Amino acid sequence: EANYVWFVDDTFTLNYNRTREFCRALSALRKERHFVWFCEGHAALLCGRPDLVEMMVDAGMARMQVGMESGCLETLECYKKQITPENIEQVVQISKRAGLAQLAGNFIIGGVRETAETLERTAKFVEGLHDLAPGLIDISTTFIMPLPNTEISKCPRDFGITLIDPVSLTSIEDFPVNETDSLSRFEISMATRKFLQRSLDRMQKLFKNGAVPRETIKRHFEL
Repeated sequence: EANYVWFVDDTFTLNYNRTREFCRALSALRKERHFVWFCEGHAALLCGRPDLVEMMVDAGMARMQVGMESGCLETLECYKKQITPENIEQVVQISKRAGLAQLAGNFIIGGVRETAETLERTAKFVEGLHDLAPGLIDISTTFIMPLPNTEISKCPRDFGITLIDPVSLTSIEDFPVNETDSLSRFEISMATRKFLQRSLDRMQKLFKNGAVPRETIKRHFEL
């Protein structure tokens, strides 16, 4: 019997009424059997409907992923994410208030017009997210994966990118397939390790300072 359900739907929170009815149905099911679930959300939509996160948590949502991508506004605009760094911070605060156990955030390393300076800004942004909600944030990274017929794959130079391996023969999202005007393929790969280490260091610091109760960690394992 499944105790954990993953809804693979990038548009899960797009329609408020649909999501509300779905949560009602899930709440009814959870009266008959125990399970928790995971879904994806969009930062701007969740900021506009802060009650939605609480509704989903009440219906058994234990983990939610939000595409954060970068801590730099200009980078988010290039990706046409229709969000701002402030939106991401708001979602973290909303999720904390709603009692969400885990909020996953993914960041693209070595993406559009990436430089050492934009990487530093994003790393500091992530540290700030951990400070906003100690023990809540789960940070992951990825590289640019040029899907066919996207603007980045057709005109990479417009984004300050050189595609070394446009069909991703040398990578399964574990090694960059591009360089930027400022960073080599090797530098992008090394930047990912440093980025994740900084995130881990901040989490460890918060735990050692008592900002993350042991009960929170125990709850993560139980989920």
